[in-house]
Amino acid sequence: MIKFLKSKSLFKHFLILILSNLIYANQKYNTLDLTTSFGKDELNQLYFNDNSQKYKCKNWIPALFNPIMLIHSGVSMVELSYFDSYDMTSPPVFSTNGQMIDISLYYYIFFDKYDDIIFGKNFFNNDIINQCYFGLSKGVGNYQNINESQINLNMLKNKKFFAEKIFSFDKWTINENNNTINSFLYLGDIHENFFSKNGIIGSCKAEEKDPYWGCSFKEMNFNNNTISLIKDKNKSEYYKIYFSSENHLIIFPELFKDEFNKMTKDICKEDENSKYLYCNDLFNPEDYISMKLIDDNMIITIEVDNLNRFTSKDSSEEKHKTRIKFDKNEFFIFPLIMFKNFHVQFDSNDNIISFYTTNEKILELIKKKEDNPDPERKEQENDSSDAGTIILIIIIVLLILALGFGVFWFIKRRSSNEKNINKYNKFEEDETLQNMNEKRVF
Repeated sequence: MIKFLKSKSLFKHFLILILSNLIYANQKYNTLDLTTSFGKDELNQLYFNDNSQKYKCKNWIPALFNPIMLIHSGVSMVELSYFDSYDMTSPPVFSTNGQMIDISLYYYIFFDKYDDIIFGKNFFNNDIINQCYFGLSKGVGNYQNINESQINLNMLKNKKFFAEKIFSFDKWTINENNNTINSFLYLGDIHENFFSKNGIIGSCKAEEKDPYWGCSFKEMNFNNNTISLIKDKNKSEYYKIYFSSENHLIIFPELFKDEFNKMTKDICKEDENSKYLYCNDLFNPEDYISMKLIDDNMIITIEVDNLNRFTSKDSSEEKHKTRIKFDKNEFFIFPLIMFKNFHVQFDSNDNIISFYTTNEKILELIKKKEDNPDPERKEQENDSSDAGTIILIIIIVLLILALGFGVFWFIKRRSSNEKNINKYNKFEEDETLQNMNEKRVF
């Protein structure tokens, strides 16, 4: 019996391996190198290069809060097609006071290949938009003068740059030798990590109609204190946590200020000029503190950095400075620097945000307990599930083999028919030649 179970398990894993390889072979994502340097006065955002274009904007920062390409006022407008302009409210990741910005819309050629991609230029508010941003939000948002078909995800999908409206950011690689941080942006399909059996994968659900990428969590553990993230107890409504890649700013809602002060035991004070929080003796020697986000499915551990981690500043006062600011919005904004130890995937098809790691210390999946667990029944269900999986895999493998055999048979049949036709033609030619010779003899 034990030998049978072992052979059954090996056979199942063998079939899963075959199926996984077939799936991986069909992955169609584009890989862009992300990089930035550290050790200066400020840590800049990760960016990728587009050296193919003629214009000044070559370094693009991925932008989860922006649906289109967005550029600053210093970019040349030579040979670009203008088609509209309007005023819009700045996305909260750029401005915490809802500032208005002037946007002019143009058509752009991305990677010197994908034409008519829409981007907006900011002319007058250069202090707000001071970089070039590659839009990755899943809805129009504040851009009322464009429609859903014109946002980056949909346009690049229609132009075949995206196979699917799925993208992901790989975990950070921090190189102390040359003071660089590297990652990868995978555009257009599911990365194979999210099929892997060797790591841990947690996920949360984003709202379908929400233009931005965010999830709700039930609790937050910070400074060794756990507190509820419920916003409205009467409606059982929880705070939304949005994810950003435009900068490294951490935004907490002002409504959460009292709870935050409880968690930190009132050790944090707001700087009058910068509005950043200073928290005495909060950070460990590595200049960060862990934070846990908790929901019904997982506990994910992320990092809150000192503002000057990865910079050259080393004063005792600066060591207490955080990246946290409070804002009037009723939601959190957490930048991807907090998720630097994860591979994070955004799936616009199913509105799912997934987190992959091989480190079980930073991602714990919560197993749901049954009300009346029955070991015998559970074993039967597992056997049934295993049998169903094996049957499904066998059917898929047989279909693939049948398809391959069909193609082989068709090619062989076609080759055989061509040989018969050639043989028949040769026979006719020989017979005609023989008849002609007989006539000559006669």
